[in-house]
Order: sequence, then C-alpha cells, then structure tokens
Amino acid sequence: MFNEDDINGPAGLAFLWTGFGICFTVASVFILLAVKIGTSRTREICILYGAGCLIQSLTYFALADGHGISKNFYGRHIAWLRYASWAIFVPFLIYRINFLDIATKHKKLVLLITSEAVIIFSFLSTQADTRRTTWLFYSASCFLSVVTCYYTLFEIKPTIPQSHRGVHTLMSIFLVATWAVFLLGQGMTDSGHVIPEGYTNLWFLVVDIVTKGVFGFITFAVMRSVDAKFPRVAASAPAATKYSKADKAN
Repeated sequence: MFNEDDINGPAGLAFLWTGFGICFTVASVFILLAVKIGTSRTREICILYGAGCLIQSLTYFALADGHGISKNFYGRHIAWLRYASWAIFVPFLIYRINFLDIATKHKKLVLLITSEAVIIFSFLSTQADTRRTTWLFYSASCFLSVVTCYYTLFEIKPTIPQSHRGVHTLMSIFLVATWAVFLLGQGMTDSGHVIPEGYTNLWFLVVDIVTKGVFGFITFAVMRSVDAKFPRVAASAPAATKYSKADKAN
C-alpha cells in the first residue's frame, strides 16, 4: 500500500493527474492554433509546444498508471519516463529558440549535445550507487547547462537576424531560469532525496507548466508579432536567406 510520500501515493497521484489534464489541454490549444495559423514561424512554435505538451501528458498518464517507474540503489522510486520525455523535447526546443537552422555546424552541435547531456547526466545521478557518484553526475549536468546557456546568450546571437534578437533574448532568459529551477529541483528531489517522491511530482509539474505552458504562450505571442512585421519568404529559399528584405534592412 502506497503512503502519501510515495510517487503514486495520494498526493503523488493527484499531481500526476493534474499534470496530465493541464498538459493535454495546453497541447490541444497549441494544435488548434497551428491548424488555424497556417505556414509561419509561429506555426512551427505551436507544433513544437503542442507535440511537447502531448508527449508530456502521455508521460503523466503512464506514470499515474504505474508505468515508467523504477527503484534506484537507495530504494527511491524514479520516474525514468519523465527524463525520457524531456530528452525528446529539449533538443527541439533548443533548436528552435536559437534558430539553429541558420547557425554554424559547430555551434549547432555544441548546443544540441550539451542540452541533451544535461538530461542524461541528471538521470544518471539518480542511478548511482554512491553519493559521490551521484553528485559527480549532478555537477556534470550543472556544468553542461552553463555551457548551453553561455552559447545561447552569447555565441548564437550574432548569427540571428536583427529583427529576431529581441525574441531570442526573451526566450534565452526563460531558458536560463528554467534550467536553474530544473537543476535546483533535481538536486533536492531524485538526486538529493530531500523532497519526498510524491512532492517531486509537484516540483516537476511546475517546471513542465512553466516550460511548456507559460513559456510556450509567451513565445507564441512574441513570435506572432515578429511574423507580422517580418514575414518569411518561400520555404524553397536557402536557410540563411529565409527572411524578408525588411528583416535584412534592420
């Protein structure tokens, strides 16, 4: 019988089902917006967040049903499926907010590899059989997140068209804040075992709502404004030239 602190205890289940409902609703809204808008950068954002929220809602459903959960060396239940869903979503998010379709190959590889590695090392920190190894993996994920944020804030910006730098700056700030909240939670939950299993669901529910919901709708609103001022030219044009003359003039 689960107690209230278990990942599938009364509190844990309440948070999981809440996550399912919220993520599924947000996914539906983004998908409807994508159908309505038509071809544009804003539509790509809607598809990205719609798919991300749909995957996350299915993850919450599976976890609430008792799937995608294992025990680590210390007997703590770890929702490995949660990490898998993040590993799918994060690279696509990094690719889109940094306009990596027009970035150099080196910067593209660094950002995609480091962002994926943050999730991988975070998960590995939950599977270690010693506290030293746990914190070694956790420290690696923190370091890699710093690299990701540095490239996002400073290395990528010169390659982005002037008209898009405002939206990139906004999304970069949200990315840094999200990484900080995620890693703080990681250290206190599955890695540090400070927060009980059930309330671990609450922490990462908040992370998912902010990352895929709040962040998504803000990005949608800003990108829609950019699309209205600087419409993209035909998709057949080379990636580096897929911007209007008004864009280049800035």
